[in-house]
Amino acid sequence: MSTSSSSAKLHQELNILPLASNQPVAVERISKGNTGLVYVLIDHSNVYVEGKFIVGALERIYDRSRNTYYMKQLTIDFGCFLTALQRNRKLGNNPIIVGPRPSTNDSLWKTIREQEYKVTIYDRISVNKEVRVDTKITVSMVINSLVKIKNPGILILAAGDGDYVPALEEIMKAGWKVEIRFWTLSTSRHLKNLKVGELKTTFIPLDSEYKSFTFGFGPEPTKRKKVLEITHNKDKTLENKDLLKCYVGIRSFCWWHKVNNGILQMYFNTNADLKMANRWLVKNFMEIQVWQKS
Repeated sequence: MSTSSSSAKLHQELNILPLASNQPVAVERISKGNTGLVYVLIDHSNVYVEGKFIVGALERIYDRSRNTYYMKQLTIDFGCFLTALQRNRKLGNNPIIVGPRPSTNDSLWKTIREQEYKVTIYDRISVNKEVRVDTKITVSMVINSLVKIKNPGILILAAGDGDYVPALEEIMKAGWKVEIRFWTLSTSRHLKNLKVGELKTTFIPLDSEYKSFTFGFGPEPTKRKKVLEITHNKDKTLENKDLLKCYVGIRSFCWWHKVNNGILQMYFNTNADLKMANRWLVKNFMEIQVWQKS
């Protein structure tokens, strides 16, 4: 797929009429009424890669091979991530993810279906017969496409790269409000402090809410945590969202390991956390069996 055909596809999926290639983009610089509808754009790799370092530091998980805090087992549930980004606000269009497609176990598919939308994913772009993702170009193209939407709304950009400033400046001139949702230490100061006329980007760090959408998946390497083992019906597998709810309820970071199709292990820092989780699981999922592993 050429760059021009990629642009046409973006315009089509955003319900925007494409401009002729030689026609300049006219940006209306007067203020417009903002609809308050949110348009979500997620740079998957940016959030995920930087998240491994940030969550590793927040959870004090040290990787000796890298000589730094780093959590290689980090996983993101994009349905829960979308919920955190939206904050009960209405979508204006399909959320867009640039990068790898979330797994079938991700709550994203159910979450977005309940809102009667779909998810637009750009995970494969053909350039000179090579299939790859050129994230920065694609994200910038999506942002630029928003300029042509008649009534501006709120762009929620889950990315931290300063290279997106030029594209953001243009849509802010058209009356769009912009929220930057990213990891504090990994966000460009140019994104945090971008100002166009009377509009300024709003920066909301992910650091304070990471427990609601990230979790560790796989064996816990230190073997120091308390382990709760769960046996469940293979046809009624606990979903990521269910497990995250359990951990959020006790204000703990979610980490679990799927031993096989019928058994999973949940890890906790203290016996008190383990007991609270045990009570929550028994109350909400009567069909499972739970016990503490010694």
